[in-house]
Amino acid sequence: MNNFYPKANRIVAISVLLLNVYFVFASIFILIEDGGTMGFGYMVLPITLLINLFIIPAAIALRPRFKTNVILFCVNFTGLCISSSLLLFILSIAYNSD
Repeated sequence: MNNFYPKANRIVAISVLLLNVYFVFASIFILIEDGGTMGFGYMVLPITLLINLFIIPAAIALRPRFKTNVILFCVNFTGLCISSSLLLFILSIAYNSD
């Protein structure tokens, strides 16, 4: 079981970093566009910035010193679940809107 955490931690951390590419661009876009139409983008901005905070533990988990840290794995897995579910929610709204 001890051999599980280095590989899983690396996979989860890389997945969190890849998912955050979308949310970093979304945060920057909201800030540049001044919140979009009537400023409704500012309501989404705290959520995207919260998801952007998961970049920090994901980057730390990729360092060799922390590759077996269980707490970082749990934080990264939580970030992966939250960001992937929110991304699926956003993309399903964009897909279903006419």
